[in-house]
Amino acid sequence: DAEDGLTGWSTFDDGGSYVDGTGGTASNLTFSQNSSSPLRGTYDFDLVVAAADASGEGVSYDFTIDKADKFSKLSISFDYLTDAPDDFFEIRIYDVTNSQIIYPIPQVLDANSKETKYYSEFQTTDSTSYRFSLFVNDTDATGYTINYDNVKVGPEKKIIGTPVTDWEEYTPAVTNLTVGNGTLYFRHRRVGDTAEIDGFFKLGS
Repeated sequence: DAEDGLTGWSTFDDGGSYVDGTGGTASNLTFSQNSSSPLRGTYDFDLVVAAADASGEGVSYDFTIDKADKFSKLSISFDYLTDAPDDFFEIRIYDVTNSQIIYPIPQVLDANSKETKYYSEFQTTDSTSYRFSLFVNDTDATGYTINYDNVKVGPEKKIIGTPVTDWEEYTPAVTNLTVGNGTLYFRHRRVGDTAEIDGFFKLGS
């Protein structure tokens, strides 16, 4: 949360493409607290990319997970607002213990001129030590900004609602009448433990 300042966050330059999210000098971006119309509370994070090729540069945050969350699917979420095009900014998780890049699904941020939320999932390993990275994966030298806040990484309970399938057309068996050159249209779907059927027929000449 940006209310706590920039403690724990570090800028990095992996040299054109993502490697591990640490080291180097990010000369084409600035990272700071923003208090002008923040997404939440008093501050949010403000990452400004200069009008230059900043591919491989970004910000990262090291974190640990509980032992109970090893070999599990964890979620990533945060609020954001950006003027960058689709896929300009991307997310990676780095397994520090095993020196391995983990690609969350989805891993790219969509262009969005209105406040929105990023949500993805990734699979953990036998490690409890990871690194979250938000970085530039594009050579576009236009210059863009992303404001983000309320970053969460961890297990989330999913509320499972009633299963509802898509409508599917079918042809019912017709007895005791002849449709002829008329029309017969039926479809069905599942809603929980119930089958819904919708249809009509029009007799021909």
